[in-house]
Amino acid sequence: MALGSCITCGVIVSPSEEEAKVLEIERKPVIENATQRFAGIRSSMPDVGALREAKCPDATIAAATSEAPHHHVDYDHLESFTNPAFDPAAPAVAKWTFMTSPGVRDIRTLAALKKDGDELSSITAENVVERIREIDRAKTLIVVRAKKVLPRVASETSFSGGEIDGFVVVYDWIHMKPLCQAALQVRNSDVVEFKKRGIGSSTFEEAVMEDLEEQYEARLNEALARISTKVRP
Repeated sequence: MALGSCITCGVIVSPSEEEAKVLEIERKPVIENATQRFAGIRSSMPDVGALREAKCPDATIAAATSEAPHHHVDYDHLESFTNPAFDPAAPAVAKWTFMTSPGVRDIRTLAALKKDGDELSSITAENVVERIREIDRAKTLIVVRAKKVLPRVASETSFSGGEIDGFVVVYDWIHMKPLCQAALQVRNSDVVEFKKRGIGSSTFEEAVMEDLEEQYEARLNEALARISTKVRP
């Protein structure tokens, strides 16, 4: 007699020891290679003061890229690929999470995976590899290097706006070389509205940060549009 039924059931099957070894052999060099590329881009990135706006070689980009998304990353987040002690969840760092694509935030080094107890045969590691392959297919990475100032909320009616001043640099991911760059300037709106109660409610501080994020997305797209018809985050 059946005591229960399942219309849609999901079963997670752990790989066998042999399958796990194969997955480790496949995934380890992919993650190592990406880590080296991120580190190489970080070490070769010019200071903001040395950058000048220049258009992208779109003909080259069009020939070299696929329909894969063009991920973008905050230069400061690249430290997670060079410094084992870097904590992306630290409050001062986490405030700027929106400046990095979720796809890049998902990528972790071998050391970070090990620290978190994630085997190379795990679903987490599989996700890391897939995110890396997205960048491999796009052959392009957008890096934002900027001086950043967090907004300050004095009361529910007063705040000092946040600022992001710098450059967005389009990198050839394969050769780790900059292709073009555009100046980027982001400011909070002069007026930020928020809802205290009910659906969609938030604190004023949350609303101010959300506004800065929206302004960042808009200005980033505008900056890229000035230098390229092909690259979009």
